[in-house]
Amino acid sequence: MTAKTLGFASLLLVLSAAGASARPLPQLLPVPAIAAPQIPAPVPPPINPGATAAPPAGISPFLLQPGPAFALPRQASPPPSPTFPAPIDQQKISSYSLWLRGQQRLLERGGVSPDDLLAREIQQQLLQLDQSGDSR
Repeated sequence: MTAKTLGFASLLLVLSAAGASARPLPQLLPVPAIAAPQIPAPVPPPINPGATAAPPAGISPFLLQPGPAFALPRQASPPPSPTFPAPIDQQKISSYSLWLRGQQRLLERGGVSPDDLLAREIQQQLLQLDQSGDSR
């Protein structure tokens, strides 16, 4: 035997031995069939039927009259505006004064010195309001 034939024979022998000892290949599962989504058929656009024919008796005189077809209900009058005990500006000044006094109390409770810039500013605003006579 030639070397070429001997090599070919040994290759076949190795391949057949490997094929006998190998496990059989697992069966492949069939691919499930996936249903494609149903696409609705295209709908043609609506067709204009044209102008509507007038009724044989003509247009109703009720439709020819201007104005609403029925009487509108009368709206209730708006509620009276609330009366304020003082003019708006005076209320705002009083409210501001009360707010300043509350801020001053908060600073005093927090232990802030009366010489602090914010405390002095609040005191100055309160003095101006007291001098103008508009504070409560």
